[in-house]
Amino acid sequence: GLGSCGWWSKATDFIVAVNWQQMANGANSNKNSNCGRWINIWGPKGFVRVFVVDTCPGCAYGALDLSPAAFDKIADRSQGRVKVWWNWS
Repeated sequence: GLGSCGWWSKATDFIVAVNWQQMANGANSNKNSNCGRWINIWGPKGFVRVFVVDTCPGCAYGALDLSPAAFDKIADRSQGRVKVWWNWS
């Protein structure tokens, strides 16, 4: 779908939506300097590097919303939400 950064993506892409507080969209979210940044994520099952394409308006500070393909790298989908450690790449 179309994310707040103005780019189209698919569930098979290694992408992420960042919580609204840390994404800090201005008047035009397409010009957000966080768009296109990379994030490293470590979860229960492993590591994935994802590309920022969207904002997660319902996410708490520090939370991320991963594409299914990216989530599969760090946890089993049956786990739902999982604790992760992440940083800007």
